[in-house]
Amino acid sequence: MSPALPVTEELRFGLGILVVGTGLLAYTAGSLAVLERIEDGDGASAASRDGAPTADD
Repeated sequence: MSPALPVTEELRFGLGILVVGTGLLAYTAGSLAVLERIEDGDGASAASRDGAPTADD
């Protein structure tokens, strides 16, 4: 945020923590989704690794 905006230092800190926390949560959720897909065996074929649609999609 721009320092010119009338936002208190505490609110700016809180919003920064919120943004960082949300990013970490999204990264963790995405990583778990990829691990689940790999464990289910969906990542075994070359077609699913390169992003091409398969019959399961």
